Amino acid sequence: MRISAAVRVTSVVAIFLISARFCSAQDKPIGDVASEARAQKSEAHHAKKLITDDDIGPDRGAVHETDDPVAVVRDAWRAFLADAGHTCHGELTNNSGPGSVETSLLEAQGPDRIHMVIKGPYGPAGDSEVIIIGKDKYGRFGTQPWQRYTNYVPGEIPFARLSDIVDDSGLKLVGRETIEGSLTFLYENQYHPGGVNIRNTTDDIWIGANDHRLRKAQMLFTETHSIMASRTALGIRRYTVTCSYGPVPEIKPPL
Repeated sequence: MRISAAVRVTSVVAIFLISARFCSAQDKPIGDVASEARAQKSEAHHAKKLITDDDIGPDRGAVHETDDPVAVVRDAWRAFLADAGHTCHGELTNNSGPGSVETSLLEAQGPDRIHMVIKGPYGPAGDSEVIIIGKDKYGRFGTQPWQRYTNYVPGEIPFARLSDIVDDSGLKLVGRETIEGSLTFLYENQYHPGGVNIRNTTDDIWIGANDHRLRKAQMLFTETHSIMASRTALGIRRYTVTCSYGPVPEIKPPL
């Protein structure tokens, strides 16, 4: 039996720990709250589907305005995972405490050869670099040397958050935009995580109109808290990633 590329990448994603550095006024990070609510929403609205190799391919053709938004985004996601070469730049910002910015670079040569660099908000000690080649996983953190890991590597990759948007059953086409010279269709979903009206999530994803490629995605999570009758505190966590396609430098084992 052939194991699909999407299943293999899902396994890769599962070995990562998602860092949640944005905390609300409560003890629990609102990123965790959003993720938990999203997981519950996904389980409620989507049945599990076995994805085969025949379902996946980097060339999906053009997108039409009349196409089902959920199908468009999922097809783009599958093509993204199967693509032989792409580079993604991510940025995670939040206004918790003094605020912070975390940037990431991901280079992929297919679903099982990945290189990523994360620049944390707390200087070199918060930086990390990870290489995955098949079942081999390597990581280095701060000034520490490279290490080989047999189970997981603490870190985060764009796949993790992008996969959340793919599961948004409420996605709808909201407009057109040109990104780096490519016409894209913008799909969006808005909802209250967990049904709590002080929490708001807006998921946006831009898909190439002519090539069905995932070009950009953004997840915006906000939470409001009343401090005084006339004042409201707003927690904001924003994750944005943009992707381009083409050859990337050869990814080699660091050890």
